[in-house]
Amino acid sequence: MPLENLGKYHFTDAEKQQLDEAVNTILAIVTPKTYNLSPKERTRFGKVGEQKKLLLNAVKEMYDFQPELASPDIDWDEFNADYNTRKYAEMKCLDLQNIAQKFLCIKILHDRDNLADALRDYGYAAYRARFGDTAAYPLKVEKLKQFFPKTGKKKKKE
Repeated sequence: MPLENLGKYHFTDAEKQQLDEAVNTILAIVTPKTYNLSPKERTRFGKVGEQKKLLLNAVKEMYDFQPELASPDIDWDEFNADYNTRKYAEMKCLDLQNIAQKFLCIKILHDRDNLADALRDYGYAAYRARFGDTAAYPLKVEKLKQFFPKTGKKKKKE
């Protein structure tokens, strides 16, 4: 892949509006079903973990195939609703992580393009500051120099 213009695909205003509307729709649906756990509650409840997910799956499967063996102390309609919502939420988390990864890649490529152009512009300004006929370029270079800290070793004074 050439190192110039890596992020050559851009969102149109209409696409941005569609994406914003889609995200707002998702938030409008999800927010009423969300309980924001405090950090203490997140620690207390924690993640179920893979081993416990296997237990949940096994209990669900046993209930589905042998409901006569299930505990009468459990509201199995609620158990199934929780189970199905948990599975759905898990799949949507994966979908949204995939989308977030795609946006991150888009951002990285466009950051790279902007950086390459900014460096090119700085180089042009530095050239014009040395050989140009206007005072504007030295001022521009001076303002941009702060982003290029010197990392070389200082010469010892004798």
